Amino acid sequence: MTQKETLSRLGVYLFPWGVSRPTTSEIVTSAVHADELGFGSVHVAWHFTQPDKNIDNTHNLDPLVVVPLIAQATSNVRVAINSVIFPTMHPYFWARYFANLDILSGGRAIACAALGWAPDDFRVGLSKVKERGKRFDEALALYTALCHGEEIAEPGAFWDARALALHPAPRPDLPLWVGGGAPSLERAARWAQAYNPTRLDVAAIRDEIRPRLTEAAQAHGRSVDLVVTQTCAIVLPGDSAEWQQENVWGPLESRPKDRDSTGAVIGSPQECADRISAQFEAGVDEILLEFDFHGATPSGEPVLRQMDRFVEHVLPLIDDRRGEASR
Repeated sequence: MTQKETLSRLGVYLFPWGVSRPTTSEIVTSAVHADELGFGSVHVAWHFTQPDKNIDNTHNLDPLVVVPLIAQATSNVRVAINSVIFPTMHPYFWARYFANLDILSGGRAIACAALGWAPDDFRVGLSKVKERGKRFDEALALYTALCHGEEIAEPGAFWDARALALHPAPRPDLPLWVGGGAPSLERAARWAQAYNPTRLDVAAIRDEIRPRLTEAAQAHGRSVDLVVTQTCAIVLPGDSAEWQQENVWGPLESRPKDRDSTGAVIGSPQECADRISAQFEAGVDEILLEFDFHGATPSGEPVLRQMDRFVEHVLPLIDDRRGEASR
């Protein structure tokens, strides 16, 4: 596998909130840099409000606005809001949005949906947390029907989509990814092109998630990709102890799941390459990298430099390891 092919299976996660208040310019610049380096996709997180209590501000840019700007500023990278909370809004809203985003981007959009958990998302979205599972199931069915141009004859339990149609219609292969925990794996197997859980240990990927997803998808006569999201930070030999504490180990103290997961791509270039390679070998199809620790480290320049480090120092080692394994 070439470096270009490997990089196409890696995405960059960007956060519209953080310890430093990100600007639209910073997020778009980071996305353009990822595109120029050859990463396969760029994902911007979404919540109605700022849910992370470890961040001392409530600044939260709206990805519904930012992602179209990314689409216009880039040329090759796939673009996504990851993930919109399907149970909070009428499925026609999301279907229409992603259909138009796909047209704007020249066929580079990924529709990413999740069950959701943050109380404010449901309060603002005028829905109830306790109904989210049933709402998600109905939303996935209606979204799929709308995108396939199917006529909807009856109202659902939560939404009435009768006589609604998408104009212009989305392309038939507009991908849908479903994110979340174990209950969403079955949903992804039925409705999605990919299942996107977060922060998984390698053993869980190999022994549990990949086999379960394959079996569940086959029961529906389908195949579904596995996409995992992992924190990423590359530490080089010349990095001072002070720099490491400020940019890596300090922020990780507030994120023990990131720090302790065997899937987290953190450490020397060789350690990071080993983590990436192990996940691919365990059955992962794509990996999304959080270079700013879910907003726990500053956006902008630090994210750009970590992307550079990854491509220069880690990517060649991943290719070497995968090449040796295939011979």
